[in-house]
This record gives sequence, structure tokens and C-alpha cells, in this order.
Amino acid sequence: NRTKKMDSGGLNAFDTPNFPPLATLQNDIQIRHDLTRNHPRQRFRIHPNLKSNIAVLHLVPGFNDDCITAMANARLEGLVVHLYGTGNAP
Repeated sequence: NRTKKMDSGGLNAFDTPNFPPLATLQNDIQIRHDLTRNHPRQRFRIHPNLKSNIAVLHLVPGFNDDCITAMANARLEGLVVHLYGTGNAP
């Protein structure tokens, strides 16, 4: 049920082709409660033992490959690779 960008210039630019709309907006908002998730039954809690040794790599045209090599040699526990909207690397 991923959202896809269907039009780069229109007001109706995004669609979820694999799932019906959760709500529609006309004169008022019509929410499809049968499609939404239930409220949590427990209190919100934070997990204190999250990994903190992660890095975010923003790939843009002209990116220096030495940075990728340095990150590959680092003792990272996670790497978030930020690419273009379609997931393509430059």
C-alpha cells in the first residue's frame, strides 16, 4: 500500500493504487474507519537500547566516492542511504 507519485504538477499528484483511500474531502471529511488502525492499547514507551552508531548517506551528483569507502570501513551498525525519489543513485 505504498503511495506513488502519479503527476509532478497536478494537485492530485499522489495515489495508492494497491489500497483504497482512507478518507475523502468534499464538503466535509469522510474517513473510512474500517480501513484505519485501532488506537494503541498501551501507553507510548521509548526503547532506551536503540543503536546510535548509524550514519545517513545523501547521494547527489558529484559525490566523492572516498566518503563511501570511509563509511564502508567504519564500524557502523546502520546506514541510511538517501537517494532520489525513485530510489536511483546518481
